[in-house]
Amino acid sequence: MSLHFFAVPALDGGSAEEALNRWLFAQRVVQIERQFVADETRSFWAMCATVISGAGRKARAP
Repeated sequence: MSLHFFAVPALDGGSAEEALNRWLFAQRVVQIERQFVADETRSFWAMCATVISGAGRKARAP
C-alpha cells in the first residue's frame, strides 16, 4: 500500500477536483482521509489516499 497527498482549493477548485477524481477512479483505493483547512481565501481540503500499490482498475470487457 502507498499514501498519496492532495490539496484541493475550497474556492474555484474545479480543475483540481476533476484531476483528483480521475486519479482516484484509476486506483484501488483502500481509504481516504480528509481535513478542511480554513485560511480565508486560501482554504483547501487536505486529503490522504491510501491505495494498493501497482493495482490499477482493470478495464471492463465490452
